[in-house]
Amino acid sequence: MGRRPRPVEAASRPAPYPASCRPQAWAAAASVSVLQAALGLDADIPAGTVTVTPAFATAYAPLTVTGLQVGPGALDITVTADGTVDVTAPEGLSVVTG
Repeated sequence: MGRRPRPVEAASRPAPYPASCRPQAWAAAASVSVLQAALGLDADIPAGTVTVTPAFATAYAPLTVTGLQVGPGALDITVTADGTVDVTAPEGLSVVTG
């Protein structure tokens, strides 16, 4: 009456499971979003402007982030324990702090 299931064969490699990497990819991107929110980071490369307005970065202060790729070069941001912001940007990029 009913069909008998086929026996399971041993495979030489794992079976593909496309959704298996999605949670890890989401988690990896979350750290970038948290950093962007903490620093109030907004890059407008066509206009040549980067805005840094650390809303709650002082909770993590002192905080130093180096080597953020922005346009043609790297951006370095330091938030001191007293909330002072120091930004080093590539030439030709205007920085607005608040």
